[in-house]
Amino acid sequence: MATSDSQQVSFSDSDTRRDEMQSTIEAWIDDLLEAVTEAVSSDEFQRWLDTQSRFYDYSPDCSAVPHATRVAGYRT
Repeated sequence: MATSDSQQVSFSDSDTRRDEMQSTIEAWIDDLLEAVTEAVSSDEFQRWLDTQSRFYDYSPDCSAVPHATRVAGYRT
């Protein structure tokens, strides 16, 4: 990723400010798309999806034990 989360970007007060902002935003979008593509294609994400598919009625916290086959409610 080309930019870090803590990096501040400032734009000079000039005629090119709009162009600078546009190119920076486009770079951020490209970085985001790259990160999402990497995440979606990872084995870890696929395992998470497999686990979530078994517990569609429960919150994502139920995936704490990915090998579980059943989940009981609080009162059970």
